[in-house]
Amino acid sequence: MKVLLVEDEKIIALYYKKILDGMGVQVLVAHSGEDALALLDAQPAPDLLLMDINLEGGMDGIEACSRIKMRFDVPVVYVTAYSDPDTRARAEKTGPSAYLVKPVDANTLRDTVRSFPASDNNH
Repeated sequence: MKVLLVEDEKIIALYYKKILDGMGVQVLVAHSGEDALALLDAQPAPDLLLMDINLEGGMDGIEACSRIKMRFDVPVVYVTAYSDPDTRARAEKTGPSAYLVKPVDANTLRDTVRSFPASDNNH
């Protein structure tokens, strides 16, 4: 399984990557929406997108997700500290498969990722 993790907090990104690596998941990490889009220009679509909402750079995670989903049919899980109704309503327009509110513990992250099948064409 290949996951694109978009998280601007580098310590959190390392924590999530360590958990996913331990599951045998291939993890691509981007720290901004722009980085995520550039990374996907050179890669096959991931099996899952783990997306923070508040990102450094010119676009937030919702905008980045919207642009990614225009190009790839990939499930998205928002992993964010933002759970206010306005943000959730904006995020819901991108059709997320799940919405995890930080802090997210290792078991929750593992269980969420395991609920998505890996595609056959990325291995």
